[in-house]
Amino acid sequence: MVYVFIIPVLSIWVVDFGKDTPYYLFMLLFICGLADISDSYDKGNNVPLYKFVLLIISGLGASWSRNNGSMMIIVTMIISAVLFKRLRVRFLLSCLICIAFISGFELFMDSHYNVEPSPVGESYSVPLQTYVSYIREYTDELSEEETDMISELFSLEPGELAHEYDPMSSDPVKKHFIMQPSDEQMKLFWKCYKKAFFDHPMVFIRGFLRHTYGYFYPGQDCYLNRIAVYSSDFFTEYFSFRYLWVASPLRGALIYYSEWVYKLPVINYIYRPAVQMLIMISLSAFVLSGKKKSFISVFIPSILMVFVIFSPVNAYFRYMLPVFVALPINLACALRSADICVKYRLKKE
Repeated sequence: MVYVFIIPVLSIWVVDFGKDTPYYLFMLLFICGLADISDSYDKGNNVPLYKFVLLIISGLGASWSRNNGSMMIIVTMIISAVLFKRLRVRFLLSCLICIAFISGFELFMDSHYNVEPSPVGESYSVPLQTYVSYIREYTDELSEEETDMISELFSLEPGELAHEYDPMSSDPVKKHFIMQPSDEQMKLFWKCYKKAFFDHPMVFIRGFLRHTYGYFYPGQDCYLNRIAVYSSDFFTEYFSFRYLWVASPLRGALIYYSEWVYKLPVINYIYRPAVQMLIMISLSAFVLSGKKKSFISVFIPSILMVFVIFSPVNAYFRYMLPVFVALPINLACALRSADICVKYRLKKE
């Protein structure tokens, strides 16, 4: 409770967009389910079937909230099947059920609502960002082939594109990349990319580090030095979404409180993605160094968040929400894996 008071993530709906709120809540339920199963398995108790049903439901909720939720859930269940020998069949069946439901849901949505594919640039944040960092430094030395490729795949000329470059976010660059390039166009892009990379590798390495260091360097504040604030309304052709209390005094008070806590000295460091990442890595290493390695399954969703370095924005608070909310559970499981809580209780008795 103290942690939630200091890091008011459970009321983050007041400052965050709709899809992230159900995502981190379902991920929290999923992680709690893994912790419960791990504890029962460690004690040698039978794990009731309903716990796997709850695990599947929470996993599907996370998968349907964000695209990367599917990968997180499926990979976690596969690794858990390896860790828990007695429960291997149940984890694999749970994984197959999740895959079936996720695939079925996507097919249904695609066929009934003609869902258009996401812009290709959304999947290439780091390549686009690093290539434009190269364009920025070598605009006057681009070959004719590179210039033609840029004109074909981007809506801006090389000089204009270089001016749009933001080392902390790839969004200004991605928005100028064409929506659905052909296979031939992508082959041309990768051809130019590889040539530029091998000619100037340090430019690409610097571009990558400028875009990702905030997830590992504790001195970096959150992106824009604040918790992201989004519109309270979200509408599409098919549905409308609105916060429960739009512009209410309660919502305003929670927004003010969240922003005020974020700026407090010392506590501000807990909000920083790099601090949360380093704590998570340290706790994971602590569990792996002990005898009860099965508890590492609880950390898998958080460990997979290391891939956040390939996201569009550097040191972004909302991308790290699953790690933030999982910290108390991860800490408890780390202590449980070493029987520290048990030893302390026995000592008091």
